[in-house]
Amino acid sequence: MTPVGTPVGFVLDKDGTPLISLTQGSIELRNISSNPRCSLKVQPAAYPARALASVTLMGQLGEPLPPAEGSQGNTASYPLTVEKCLYFGGMDQVCVLVCRHLVSRWLGHELS
Repeated sequence: MTPVGTPVGFVLDKDGTPLISLTQGSIELRNISSNPRCSLKVQPAAYPARALASVTLMGQLGEPLPPAEGSQGNTASYPLTVEKCLYFGGMDQVCVLVCRHLVSRWLGHELS
């Protein structure tokens, strides 16, 4: 099955490990049943999203945690063991323009 990016809910446990909430029978669970590697993109809910910082956490999902006392439904929490992360600082176009301007001034001519 081809991996797909879908919105998922998550929380952090007391140690900061992301716990991804997945529903039984979902496309996400079908994908990870053959390969537990996945990524989780975390960004603020504000817009424009491209202008804000975000991070993509990459790693492997572990076995589902036992249901919490009083929990209902057919969802489970899967811990994500983070192996790598990719940070996007936001406003990357502005940074490129600012850097280009400073280098142009330093060289004494416009960059093409």
